[in-house]
Amino acid sequence: MKINLQKYKQYIALNLAEVDHMIKEARLDFGWVELSEEFNDDSQVTYNGDYKNGKKVGMWDIVARVRKIGGVLYTEGDSTKIGSWIELSEGFKCISQVTYKGEYKSG
Repeated sequence: MKINLQKYKQYIALNLAEVDHMIKEARLDFGWVELSEEFNDDSQVTYNGDYKNGKKVGMWDIVARVRKIGGVLYTEGDSTKIGSWIELSEGFKCISQVTYKGEYKSG
Protein backbone atom coordinates (compact mmCIF):
# COMPACT_ATOMS: atom_id res chain seq x y z
CA MET A 1 0.00 0.00 0.00
CA LYS A 2 1.43 3.36 -1.05
CA ILE A 3 0.81 6.28 1.31
CA ASN A 4 0.80 9.87 0.10
CA LEU A 5 2.49 11.61 3.02
CA GLN A 6 1.69 15.08 1.69
CA LYS A 7 -2.07 14.33 1.80
CA TYR A 8 -1.69 12.83 5.27
CA LYS A 9 0.20 15.85 6.61
CA GLN A 10 -2.33 18.21 5.05
CA TYR A 11 -5.24 16.31 6.59
CA ILE A 12 -3.67 16.36 10.04
CA ALA A 13 -2.79 20.06 9.84
CA LEU A 14 -6.25 21.11 8.66
CA ASN A 15 -8.32 18.94 10.95
CA LEU A 16 -6.36 18.37 14.15
CA ALA A 17 -8.66 20.52 16.29
CA GLU A 18 -11.83 19.02 14.79
CA VAL A 19 -10.57 15.45 15.16
CA ASP A 20 -9.50 16.12 18.75
CA HIS A 21 -12.99 17.41 19.53
CA MET A 22 -14.60 14.34 17.94
CA ILE A 23 -12.39 11.96 19.91
CA LYS A 24 -13.25 13.73 23.16
CA GLU A 25 -16.95 13.32 22.37
CA ALA A 26 -16.37 9.62 21.52
CA ARG A 27 -17.92 10.02 18.09
CA LEU A 28 -15.11 8.19 16.29
CA ASP A 29 -15.70 4.46 16.11
CA PHE A 30 -13.50 3.00 13.40
CA GLY A 31 -10.17 1.32 12.90
CA TRP A 32 -8.93 2.70 9.58
CA VAL A 33 -9.10 6.11 7.95
CA GLU A 34 -8.47 6.29 4.21
CA LEU A 35 -8.20 9.61 2.41
CA SER A 36 -10.18 9.98 -0.80
CA GLU A 37 -8.25 9.98 -4.07
CA GLU A 38 -9.09 13.68 -4.56
CA PHE A 39 -8.40 14.77 -0.98
CA ASN A 40 -7.55 18.49 -0.80
CA ASP A 41 -8.66 21.76 0.87
CA ASP A 42 -12.01 21.71 -0.98
CA SER A 43 -12.65 17.98 -0.68
CA GLN A 44 -11.70 16.62 2.75
CA VAL A 45 -13.36 13.23 2.42
CA THR A 46 -12.28 10.13 4.34
CA TYR A 47 -13.48 6.53 4.37
CA ASN A 48 -13.58 5.06 7.89
CA GLY A 49 -13.98 1.39 8.76
CA ASP A 50 -12.30 -1.92 9.53
CA TYR A 51 -10.31 -4.56 7.68
CA LYS A 52 -10.23 -8.27 8.39
CA ASN A 53 -7.73 -10.48 6.59
CA GLY A 54 -6.95 -7.63 4.21
CA LYS A 55 -10.58 -7.04 3.18
CA LYS A 56 -13.09 -4.37 4.16
CA VAL A 57 -15.70 -5.61 6.65
CA GLY A 58 -18.66 -4.13 8.44
CA MET A 59 -19.79 -0.54 8.05
CA TRP A 60 -17.54 1.90 6.22
CA ASP A 61 -18.56 5.52 6.76
CA ILE A 62 -17.87 8.34 4.33
CA VAL A 63 -16.98 11.51 6.24
CA ALA A 64 -16.62 15.03 4.81
CA ARG A 65 -14.57 17.10 7.24
CA VAL A 66 -16.26 15.91 10.47
CA ARG A 67 -19.75 15.05 9.20
CA LYS A 68 -20.85 11.56 8.17
CA ILE A 69 -22.38 11.87 4.71
CA GLY A 70 -22.56 8.29 3.47
CA GLY A 71 -21.41 4.73 3.81
CA VAL A 72 -21.69 1.13 2.77
CA LEU A 73 -21.83 -2.23 4.58
CA TYR A 74 -19.42 -5.05 3.64
CA THR A 75 -19.84 -8.77 4.40
CA GLU A 76 -17.07 -10.55 6.27
CA GLY A 77 -16.10 -13.43 3.98
CA ASP A 78 -15.74 -11.90 0.53
CA SER A 79 -16.16 -8.20 1.35
CA THR A 80 -19.33 -7.92 -0.78
CA LYS A 81 -21.30 -4.69 -0.46
CA ILE A 82 -24.76 -5.33 1.02
CA GLY A 83 -27.88 -3.42 2.07
CA SER A 84 -28.51 0.31 1.78
CA TRP A 85 -25.70 2.61 0.71
CA ILE A 86 -24.87 6.26 0.10
CA GLU A 87 -21.86 7.04 -2.08
CA LEU A 88 -20.34 10.26 -3.43
CA SER A 89 -20.27 11.55 -6.97
CA GLU A 90 -16.96 11.86 -8.73
CA GLY A 91 -15.46 15.28 -7.99
CA PHE A 92 -17.32 15.69 -4.66
CA LYS A 93 -16.23 18.96 -2.99
CA CYS A 94 -17.52 22.00 -1.09
CA ILE A 95 -19.36 23.49 -4.07
CA SER A 96 -20.58 20.18 -5.55
CA GLN A 97 -21.94 17.82 -2.88
CA VAL A 98 -23.80 15.21 -4.92
CA THR A 99 -24.49 11.81 -3.34
CA TYR A 100 -26.14 8.67 -4.67
CA LYS A 101 -28.38 6.37 -2.61
CA GLY A 102 -29.38 2.81 -3.29
CA GLU A 103 -29.64 -0.73 -2.03
CA TYR A 104 -27.62 -3.78 -2.97
CA LYS A 105 -29.87 -6.76 -3.71
CA SER A 106 -27.27 -9.50 -4.07
CA GLY A 107 -23.81 -7.97 -4.01
